[in-house]
Amino acid sequence: MTLIDAGAPGNGSSSRSAACFRQQFGTPSTVRGLVYAGRYYKNWQDEVGGATSPLVESGYLFLKDWSANFRALSDLVTMQQKAGLDNVKLYCVHDIEQHFHYVQTVGLKGATWCPTDGFLIHDLVYKDAIDNLRKRGARIILHNGVKDATSHEDGQITSLILEDNTTIDVDFVVNATNAWASKLSEMLGGIPLPIVARKRYLYHVKVNGTPGDFMNFPMVITPTGAYIRPTPDRGLMMGWIHHTEGQKTTPGFHQQDDIETGFDHHQHRSYGYAVRTEIERWIPDVEKLERLHAATSGFYADTPDHNPIIDFDPQVKNLLHAAGFSGHGLMHAPFSARIVLELVQARRRLNEITLPQRIGTVDISTYHVDRKFTSAEGMVI
Repeated sequence: MTLIDAGAPGNGSSSRSAACFRQQFGTPSTVRGLVYAGRYYKNWQDEVGGATSPLVESGYLFLKDWSANFRALSDLVTMQQKAGLDNVKLYCVHDIEQHFHYVQTVGLKGATWCPTDGFLIHDLVYKDAIDNLRKRGARIILHNGVKDATSHEDGQITSLILEDNTTIDVDFVVNATNAWASKLSEMLGGIPLPIVARKRYLYHVKVNGTPGDFMNFPMVITPTGAYIRPTPDRGLMMGWIHHTEGQKTTPGFHQQDDIETGFDHHQHRSYGYAVRTEIERWIPDVEKLERLHAATSGFYADTPDHNPIIDFDPQVKNLLHAAGFSGHGLMHAPFSARIVLELVQARRRLNEITLPQRIGTVDISTYHVDRKFTSAEGMVI
């Protein structure tokens, strides 16, 4: 196995993301897949060999106001429980007040809560995974991207040509470049992928010595999609789901950290302060904290239904895409890797796979490249 990265490990979207982890998804197969991913991250030392698990189980609390359909929410929670997420719960307002005293409940109808959701320490994921690959004899090539390929007359890729003109012979190529996946696919003779890069922002505030329960917050998502969670450096990270136009061209690495006009953290009328104001509406204690001290940004690699593409390319038989995770890449990673393994072993497209540990069968046709984008997964991180 050879890992090729045009930059350093984590130089793309995941290191710039909120790195959250949740199992509360909208289809049974995805719930099962994320239950598998959660167990994998919790067993990190045995699976990968790292000193500690990168998963912080701080929980996910989705607040719901009176516009929410609670019968549908109850059905959703029941489906998630049947799919193996045993500890997800539907809370009433009294439950919220009992367990999360800092949440302002006027206007709320309830919430969904899962204590084994949380967030990931992304640096540990990259470092430990690459260390494990090296121990297993994999070749790691960094700061050296792919610029071309050679192919057999049947269209299969025979070798990759890197920027320094190194040639790498291949049996399979896994395109896991996310926001840059469509560009690489076409370079290698594959189809243009239905993936667009969308800019997303995170805002940061320091807790320091401010009295309050801030470092015990779970990931809290307001009814309008604003979210907040603690960070390991005694701070809080916040963001808000919003619509942006997709990039008309593939973005460069250098554009990941560009803060567009109106999205900085300095001006009180900026988007960052709109995010903070929305969060303060539901968690008033946040108002006690200092001014925002940083804004960070990166790209979502977004598909029309916000589900990834994990499938063989229809034009190049040995090109396998694993991209377009729409903000869910790091949390999906063990599940996605399992799908890729099954596909490579089968050497063909599959409609379903069976996960170990009695998790069960999962439908992976949801991730086919030529699916109809008729139903969408929520974009909330």
